[in-house]
Amino acid sequence: MRHRPACVLLLAWCTVGCAGVQARSDFDPNARFDTYRSFAWLSEEPGTLPGEAGTEGVDPLLARRIHESIESHLEARGYRKLDDLAAADFAVSFGMGRREKIQIQSSPTLGGGYYGYGGWYAGSSVSATSYTEDTLAIDIFDGRSHLAVWHGWASKRVNQTTDRAALVDEVVSAILAKFPPPR
Repeated sequence: MRHRPACVLLLAWCTVGCAGVQARSDFDPNARFDTYRSFAWLSEEPGTLPGEAGTEGVDPLLARRIHESIESHLEARGYRKLDDLAAADFAVSFGMGRREKIQIQSSPTLGGGYYGYGGWYAGSSVSATSYTEDTLAIDIFDGRSHLAVWHGWASKRVNQTTDRAALVDEVVSAILAKFPPPR
């Protein structure tokens, strides 16, 4: 029983660490998403998100994977891809960004007690970890008004061992799960 608190903390940590991608979105409540049937690309090149590191060094293979994944997910939802931007009901674009972050963790350390039972607070240990967080944003623009009507984004901590093709599909799927917004 004395290890129960540690097991609960470990389980909570694993649950948070293994959680899927958390996507968010915002939209124009006046947009008529129910009339959208076709889409076209606003640009073939990814944009840079404001306040993020530039995309000058963006891996073209990664950009192509994102492009193809967005197309695939939209087509799977019944939207038809057009090459003529002027004829499409909506235009799609995406942007990427990267931020270096530092995570600081503080953990209490316990002092002794009788025969391993109980304990008292004896201070804390602090650790800092630096990591890179990548962000993908997808934007939808109305084909008639040319105004932005939907914006979806997700950020994820990525490491070098991550399967990038699977990650791209997971992130795009999480973002586009919120498009079109419910009425």
